[in-house]
Amino acid sequence: MRDSDFNTDALRSVQDRIKTVNREGPPKIDVPDHPIVPTIGEIKVSVLIVPSADREGMLDDLVMDALAVDPIAPCVHNYFDCLAEKQVAIVPEKRSKATIRVFLIGKNVGLGTDVSRITDRLFLSDAYETQVWQRENLWESPRFADAKAFLAQLLAD
Repeated sequence: MRDSDFNTDALRSVQDRIKTVNREGPPKIDVPDHPIVPTIGEIKVSVLIVPSADREGMLDDLVMDALAVDPIAPCVHNYFDCLAEKQVAIVPEKRSKATIRVFLIGKNVGLGTDVSRITDRLFLSDAYETQVWQRENLWESPRFADAKAFLAQLLAD
């Protein structure tokens, strides 16, 4: 699994890395031609690019895509739009993680949590700990179809 980050050619970077490993010596590993589709060789290789092979971003973006149906999701996006209007520079590489953090703070406030007691930054893993994951039944979102297919394939082999 690899974040595409700011590289829509993330699959090629995985392919190039496998080719480098193959040049360094055995065992030879087949290079996958496409995301999710496993190679046929003795050592099977399959690659999942998130949020998708043709889109820049990271796992945080995939989760926010699934959370788009949540009532506070537009508020989170409006917050960042407001910052942009006020010329507050947001480093593009930090936007995805910042979006998840703002969303989680909003959900915690909505649950009556005393957010002044949250001393650490919130991370994507906190979505699970704050029960956002279960309450919103995120795994059922169609946004996770590729991830589910990838995991099912790994478990089947």
